[in-house]
Amino acid sequence: MVVRYIEVKKYSILCVLCVLCVRLFASGTGETTAPTINNPEWTIAVTAFDVSALPNDRKIIGDAIVRQIAGLLGGLETRKRSEAEMAYYQGVAKEAALKAAAKNIADKQGQKDALIFKGDNQWNYTSQVNKLNTEMETLREKYNEVLQTVPPVAENPLIKISQDNINGIYPPPPAENEEAAFCRKNKLDAFVQGSVSLYHERYLLEVSFYELFSGAYIMNDTILFSTVEQEKAVGEVSDALMTVVDGKKRELETNALAMQPVKPYPVMIGTEDGEAAKLYQGSLYIGETPVSVDFNNKEPAFVSLQGADEAKRDVIVFPDAQNLNLKLTPFDQQEKSEPYRKKFYDSWARFWITLPLSILFHGYSTSLIESSVAAVDYRDYQWAQLSFYLDGILMGVAVAFGVESITRYGVYLYKADKNAPDVIGAGNGS
Repeated sequence: MVVRYIEVKKYSILCVLCVLCVRLFASGTGETTAPTINNPEWTIAVTAFDVSALPNDRKIIGDAIVRQIAGLLGGLETRKRSEAEMAYYQGVAKEAALKAAAKNIADKQGQKDALIFKGDNQWNYTSQVNKLNTEMETLREKYNEVLQTVPPVAENPLIKISQDNINGIYPPPPAENEEAAFCRKNKLDAFVQGSVSLYHERYLLEVSFYELFSGAYIMNDTILFSTVEQEKAVGEVSDALMTVVDGKKRELETNALAMQPVKPYPVMIGTEDGEAAKLYQGSLYIGETPVSVDFNNKEPAFVSLQGADEAKRDVIVFPDAQNLNLKLTPFDQQEKSEPYRKKFYDSWARFWITLPLSILFHGYSTSLIESSVAAVDYRDYQWAQLSFYLDGILMGVAVAFGVESITRYGVYLYKADKNAPDVIGAGNGS
């Protein structure tokens, strides 16, 4: 009996030690819950560009540019946040956490206040109040803990294009001073807005980038291009936007640039052959060449020279242009794009008139040919054969008009580009 008691006691002690070891091991190596990373995504939207200054037949170019920019921005992966941006989103996350903690305390206080109206006996009432007081004390400790901690924020969030943009919807941009409210309402971190207008036969594209955390437009870009240069121009603007969006190169001295005063810069303008010509800046007559003109150092300027026998030269001068000696174009060599534009629309109309007619007649001809197989009257067979040839002629005419419209469109683009004013900067142009 004694031996048996000692063995039982020994085994009991071993079991207790095993349980203690397991608990110690579990407490020492157990996984801790990883803190929630706030703002893991950074959402941007491209708004509809203002094309109100364009003729109706050219407004589609604004939609094309918007879709192209949205597609390029949607291909970006992650954004590198600056210290200032990290601090902003940490503040946003902390404010949200404090509001949630305060709401939990307020909800418990509301439950406590409601006990008065339940009509419980004194013992139940006191027990419930004590329980809620304990829970509220725990919630206050959590509130103080949130108050003292800095919430973790994603340093390299995923760049996400807005769901509207993914669905092909481009909302109108916000009104002035409504940008931050627009971002919060649509759950955006930034947005792009812009406009497309005509500037002396060229397109003027202006693009701005607004950032919620800085509360300002941190990029404004302007580019001038002809129709055939659209892809290249949009690519350049998109490159500048992507540099700002992904945050990899954020050393932008936007504030310093904004504070620079607008200073005039003088450019001496004359003609290549030295003959006098009348110089206009926009619609303002400046004088006869050679003449010095003061330009704004922030914006391009349109300049027109008119010489003898209706010779002329139109140029767009950028702020880095040097003194210019321009060659005038004789009247008989000046390209006029409007007649080619009219010819293109005429050919396009002819194509869309003949195409449905040829399709309809093809169906009619096919049915005649099929029915002529069993025709008794020879005249039915002859008419079916004639309709076959007519069908081929109509289809050929429709194809010819289609080829003509494509050709005339190409000629129109070429002439319009050639007729557009030259762009001159940094010694380019004569």
